[in-house]
Amino acid sequence: MARVFAALFEMDGIMATTPRLKAVIFDLDGVLVDTSSLHGRAWAGLVRSLGYQPPADLEERVRGISRIASLKIALGANAAKYSETS
Repeated sequence: MARVFAALFEMDGIMATTPRLKAVIFDLDGVLVDTSSLHGRAWAGLVRSLGYQPPADLEERVRGISRIASLKIALGANAAKYSETS
């Protein structure tokens, strides 16, 4: 990961005191960095904080879908207790 950040900055010598930003990489769809496990853990944490048990296959089921669809899957049968507008 350090190499990725180092590549983003032009460094003068070994370490620059004030690196100049040359580029910024946004990985919004998980192509460069696999974030699905982090998303799965975040949804599971939310569900547990509400007092429910998340599905065992949550990470696989929420990969590549919308947030509201992910939330419904994460909450399972408990999703009916919540409104999309509140």
